[in-house]
Order: sequence, then structure tokens, then C-alpha cells
Amino acid sequence: MAYRGIQSRKYMPHMFQLNYKHPPISYQGEAASALAVGSGLATGGFAMALFGSWWIWDISSLSEFSAKLRKLMGQNPETLDDSLSNMPLDKDTSEVIGQIEALMNKK
Repeated sequence: MAYRGIQSRKYMPHMFQLNYKHPPISYQGEAASALAVGSGLATGGFAMALFGSWWIWDISSLSEFSAKLRKLMGQNPETLDDSLSNMPLDKDTSEVIGQIEALMNKK
């Protein structure tokens, strides 16, 4: 049975045919696959660079990003520091800060 399976898959060239038969390839499928992989890699690299730079510069929201960008552009840093320190905290952050302060006050 294995011998018949091998014989049915074996390529037997006729006279004046090449010994090697090229496998069927869809060039449109290859191009679409290459486009998808390239787009994914480019998008992933851009996102990693963007969020990595935000992490390095300690930016956690878009308002912080705009404030730090304005500071880099040369606007008045005193008003920017006040706006950053008076920013409202979200619920989770305020809970964590409250727990840390409670632990610090116990000691």
C-alpha cells in the first residue's frame, strides 16, 4: 500500500520534459502574505517605539504627553508643572495611593 502511494505521487517525465516539476505556487497569495507580514512588522515596530519612548519619558496619558511636548517646545514650565500636579487621578491609581499612604502611616 505504501509503495502504491509513493508511485502515485512520483513524477514521471515524458520525453523532452524536465526532470523537475515546479510546485504549484500562487504568486498572488505569496504577495498578499508578504504584504500582511510587512505591514504587521512595521505597525508593531512603530507601536513598540512609541510606547517604549513614552515609558522611558514617564508618560502615562495623552495630557501628560501634550504637556511634556509643550515644555520641550519652550512654553512656560511653571504653568505646566501646576497643570501636571493638579491632574485628576483615576479610581485605581487613587486607591493604590491611598493603600500606600495607609501602610506608611501605620509604621
